[in-house]
Amino acid sequence: MAESPAAEVLKKLPTLKVVDLRQELEKRGLEKSGLKADLVKRLEKSLLEDSINEETEDDNEAVEEDKEEEEQMVNGNGVDDEEADELEFKEGDVDEEVEEEENEAEGEVLQGRRRLLP
Repeated sequence: MAESPAAEVLKKLPTLKVVDLRQELEKRGLEKSGLKADLVKRLEKSLLEDSINEETEDDNEAVEEDKEEEEQMVNGNGVDDEEADELEFKEGDVDEEVEEEENEAEGEVLQGRRRLLP
């Protein structure tokens, strides 16, 4: 997975010059005056907040996708119309087979009873 822009800048933070720090702060609409240490702290705080927000957004998207999938599974059995038709066809085949087996078994029982009768 590609790094976020915030993570990339955060990695480079110790090597940035004052001019670069001010430029990054300006991009974020933050105060760009002060000593280098202040600029670094300010930018670092902003980058960490951005990183947390990105993770939260990713988590929220994943939760929404999970909810949608779950809804599809609950509402639509998680299959499309073509798969549903195919499953119904197979279920029908199974029902017919079960019925035939039951009929055969019933017939065998009846034949067995006839043999037992005098």
